[in-house]
Amino acid sequence: MNHGLIGFEFARYGAALVHGCDRHEPAVNAARAIFSELAIPSRFEVVDLTGGPAALETAFGQHYLRRYDIVLFLGIYHKLKEQTSDPIIAELIRHLVNRVARFFVVRTGQVMLLEELGAILADTGLRRVHFSALSPVVGAVEIWAQ
Repeated sequence: MNHGLIGFEFARYGAALVHGCDRHEPAVNAARAIFSELAIPSRFEVVDLTGGPAALETAFGQHYLRRYDIVLFLGIYHKLKEQTSDPIIAELIRHLVNRVARFFVVRTGQVMLLEELGAILADTGLRRVHFSALSPVVGAVEIWAQ
């Protein structure tokens, strides 16, 4: 979530709504503070994604939309691989993809894991429209489209 800064940039360029989650409470609180100054609807929640889709549904409740134009999955996959099982991760990814109206953006520091993630995404009906290996620090980014 990057303390809401990525969402802030989307808001600056016309996003009508921004939702975000992180398991790091100070990051969520920072995002809430940043967006308290903006006039667009937003919601930021502390969520442990090792709980799968149910964790998101519980955290966002009635505010959890059926579709989002853009879903970001940045710097999460490699962490989930260390903390939970592959079936739970695949279920979470499929759940998120089902909420994508336009784009699903993924970033991970390890290209090998990006290929593994790509194999899961390829089975969802999305198509990869962009790849960029930004840097060894930031990692590779892919954009998948509906």
